[in-house]
Amino acid sequence: MKKRLLVFTLILAVGSVLIAQDLVVRKTDGTSIRIPISDIVSMTYEDGAAVAAKPTAAKTYSVGDSGPAGGTILYDKGTFSDGWRYIEMAPANAEGKDKQWYVESNDVFNLGTKESIGSARTNTKAIVDKYRSSGMMGTPDTWAASYCDNLTFGGYDDWAMPSKEEVVLMYTNFHKNGKGGFANYYYWTSSEYDGYNVWYLNFETGTKYVFARDYDVNVRPVRYF
Repeated sequence: MKKRLLVFTLILAVGSVLIAQDLVVRKTDGTSIRIPISDIVSMTYEDGAAVAAKPTAAKTYSVGDSGPAGGTILYDKGTFSDGWRYIEMAPANAEGKDKQWYVESNDVFNLGTKESIGSARTNTKAIVDKYRSSGMMGTPDTWAASYCDNLTFGGYDDWAMPSKEEVVLMYTNFHKNGKGGFANYYYWTSSEYDGYNVWYLNFETGTKYVFARDYDVNVRPVRYF
């Protein structure tokens, strides 16, 4: 009859920090076996049933690296929280060309969009919800935010319209250094200025301006992960 291990203690790594250094196995005869955690790939019972496997560290990225969707890492906040750590910007061939922010410049509204890094998803949802409430989603790719929201690229469909500060990063960290495939043109942000106007950046000069929403401007989608 096969012997069974009656007691075993396994303390695995959390992230990349080891809480304990050894696996200690205590047998029925009172003796123990001590194995360094770093030497363990997996554990099984003698009948082959899996007990535990050594965790695999999550892939890490640096700004400028290629992202999972084939874009470029725009931002790293350092830790994973609120469902994301990195912002990936789409490549040039996924850029929206000459898109209106909203069709009617005289339609007064303020959606409470934000300018900060990390607000693209909530901004985009607020804008797209406004389109739906106005019955304007029949041609979704016409508008900058809905173009981003409907984009499927690199196997991912979680793209959003970047906030003002995210577009600033695109200019200062990439286009200004000849990277990213941007045009010397205007790029929308998802950040409102007031009830009529929204922020955009002139990528020829890096200057931030406000425009009425019905101008035709480029947009570069982002995604969080």
